[in-house]
Amino acid sequence: MREESYDIGGYQRLAVAVVKQAVTDYEIALKKLKRNRKDIWASQMRNDCERFFEDEISMYTDIDGKAIMSAIKKRVGW
Repeated sequence: MREESYDIGGYQRLAVAVVKQAVTDYEIALKKLKRNRKDIWASQMRNDCERFFEDEISMYTDIDGKAIMSAIKKRVGW
């Protein structure tokens, strides 16, 4: 039986890409909500991203999701 070999680097790059996309989506959502608090898409995206940063980010990185949210909020003047 042949042993499979896995390239962990591919998984690491995927994890980084997922977190980066969440950061981008969260920043865009907050900026849209600053302009229009009733933007339904932005509100839903903000909620999805906050759920990711609070509950799911630990599957991808050891970085504190709440710290990321705080930094993004500060950057966009939220």
